[in-house]
Amino acid sequence: MLLSSSKFWFQLLDYATGQPYEASMADFVSLPPGSLVAEFRDAVLSKNPNKLDRVDASDLLVYKNKASFDKRNNAAEDEGNEEALDPTQSVDGLGSKEVMLVVVVPSPRSSSQTTTDLCKKKEPNQKRKQRWIELNEILDANAKKSKANGSTAYSYVTWSQVESVFAPLNYVQATRTMDDTQLDFLKKYLSFTTKCFGAITTGKEAKRLHFIAPILVCVCFLLKGDVKIVAEEDLVGNFVKAHGHFEFMLTRGTKAVCIVEAKKDDIEQGMAQDLVGCEVAAEVGGLDVVYGIVTNYIQWNFFCSRNDKVEIDECSLRLSPNGPERESLKEVAEKIYSMLADEDTQTD
Repeated sequence: MLLSSSKFWFQLLDYATGQPYEASMADFVSLPPGSLVAEFRDAVLSKNPNKLDRVDASDLLVYKNKASFDKRNNAAEDEGNEEALDPTQSVDGLGSKEVMLVVVVPSPRSSSQTTTDLCKKKEPNQKRKQRWIELNEILDANAKKSKANGSTAYSYVTWSQVESVFAPLNYVQATRTMDDTQLDFLKKYLSFTTKCFGAITTGKEAKRLHFIAPILVCVCFLLKGDVKIVAEEDLVGNFVKAHGHFEFMLTRGTKAVCIVEAKKDDIEQGMAQDLVGCEVAAEVGGLDVVYGIVTNYIQWNFFCSRNDKVEIDECSLRLSPNGPERESLKEVAEKIYSMLADEDTQTD
């Protein structure tokens, strides 16, 4: 007697953006009971011969639902982290119309449009390339290596693993003076934020972004629309076997500032993620200098990733019941302003 087939609903998503792949809609394939993930992938590929004409079935990653896929870059938060389904696993009980399977299509090893616009690729500096080689040894050996194209998520890497590779040297990030009226506006806005959201030490991690973002917006506004702010920016390395995203990425011409929020106040973990990401940004953008920021809103670590060295500067906001004190806010904002400004307008 023939066994009846079941419908397995799925959605194709782009690996880098997390959006529907080539504007695809939800669809289903019919498979007999006991079918494996590998067989499901084959069926999906057969049903999408045009969209997936340059993809092998083995390249497709299958997640049991969208929530599982969304956690792919959150390995630093061990609770609830999930990887793609094993090809030998059965799909029975999965892929309902209400909770669809997610089929992730690997992105080409390049950055998203916002970063490829920075400049054309070029042969990397030899000292930076040596850093990439050392970094890849760590990425390849990582026990939690992602299954996507042999690439490891930034958040899988710890500071103890990569500290010797980056070996950051102390420096003083230059500043660029902000007008008093601009600084006063920012301080007043953050006092509103403090009053409405409450103390920064309470609430969920996402709450901090509502305190961090106004500083970035106000600084970028000073450059008269010449800075692009991208949230949740995904970057995938080619030579550098890493992928992940920044909470924010600021770009102005050939300048890039990669910003990571330090989850659970773990600044060192944020440093590892940010500096690995800066190397990916340097590669895909063909950049000699990439700036980085790691912050939990109170602590601010500034990085300058150069071809021959990595530099670090640290400062912090002093908080009052009404928000940050003016002078500490001025220091943080003017350092970010300087990172994005033209070289001849900066001051020490």
